Amino acid sequence: MVIGMASKRDRVLERAFQEHVVQIGQSHGGFVSKFKPNKVRAMKVRVAPGHEMTYVQRLSSVRVEVYIYFGKTRYKESLKAFEALFKHKSAIEADFGAELWWDDRETRNACRVRLDREGFDLHDRSCWDDYATWMVEHMDRLHQALLPYLE
Repeated sequence: MVIGMASKRDRVLERAFQEHVVQIGQSHGGFVSKFKPNKVRAMKVRVAPGHEMTYVQRLSSVRVEVYIYFGKTRYKESLKAFEALFKHKSAIEADFGAELWWDDRETRNACRVRLDREGFDLHDRSCWDDYATWMVEHMDRLHQALLPYLE
C-alpha cells in the first residue's frame, strides 16, 4: 500500500463496495434489496416523507441510519419528525437490539438515528464481506425497529 493511500478517495473502489453491499442485500431479500449503487458515498431509500434509510461508507467507517431532512429551510419539520421517533427511543432500541446515536444537530439541517462501525478499510477487500454483511443485517433491523413509528 502506498503511504497516504488510505486518506484518498477512490470512486472506483467506493462504487465496487456499494455494489457488494447491494448484492448481499439482494441475497438477504426484503427491504434491504431495494438499494442501488450511486455516485456518492451513501445509498438511500425513501421510507416516508423526509425520511430516508441510508447506507454510508467512509474510508475507515460505515454506518446505517435513517436520515430525516425536509429541506434546507425546514429544519423545524425535520426536528419534529425526529422528536416523533425519539418519543419511542426505548422501544426502538429494544426492538433493534442496541443503543443508537440520536443526532438532532441543527447545524446540519437534518437529523439522524444511526449506528456506526469503525475499523473499515475501503482499500482492504478482505474486510468487505464482513462490513457489507453487517450493514445489510443492521439496516434490516433498523428499518424493522423504526417501521411502526414512521410517518
